[in-house]
Amino acid sequence: MHVREYVQRLHELKMEDVRISERVTAYMVSSHIVSFRKPRQHVVAPSEVRLDWRRFNNIS
Repeated sequence: MHVREYVQRLHELKMEDVRISERVTAYMVSSHIVSFRKPRQHVVAPSEVRLDWRRFNNIS
């Protein structure tokens, strides 16, 4: 239902290889799977955000 919003946000976060699957059925609901990769490099330029993955990897 919100695939386009997810894809847009992932692009804003500079994710790479954002992909949308063909329609799949999960729990009797037709949907899509959105997949992506973290950026290879941290780029800081005007209008870009530095991504610090350490913050998210330390969750217990």
